[in-house]
Amino acid sequence: MKYFMLVLSVIFTLFVFSMSLETGEQSSAVSSRVSLSLYNIIGNIFPNNHIDFDTFHLYIRKLAHITEFFILGVLWLSTFYLFKWNITLAIFLGLLIASLDEGIQLFIVDRGPSLIDLLVFDFLGYLLGQGFVRLFFINKNKVSF
Repeated sequence: MKYFMLVLSVIFTLFVFSMSLETGEQSSAVSSRVSLSLYNIIGNIFPNNHIDFDTFHLYIRKLAHITEFFILGVLWLSTFYLFKWNITLAIFLGLLIASLDEGIQLFIVDRGPSLIDLLVFDFLGYLLGQGFVRLFFINKNKVSF
């Protein structure tokens, strides 16, 4: 189980990095399609909403950052716990992954690193994921690893 979790953590980290390797145009096209689909669904459920698409799209993009890194936080803290590694180091790993992820964008067309994305959306999402694991699995022992 612990090796499976390690492999899953590494694969998902590589997936996150791969998303940053897309050009600005590619990234925008993917998030626009997702945003438009969700915008239409929400528009059908709440026909009187007054949020414009550009604002909605921005929220979806930032939520994607948080979600990706939340999952990373869950995976890496679980891995550290299973291997009985110092779980405090998992926090620093999250900051390193978020920094590398934003740094990759220095070299990609129409992309650029953002300190706000790094600290507010990526690293915060990672910490939330780790907090989730600590709260519901490690500290409460609801599920044994």
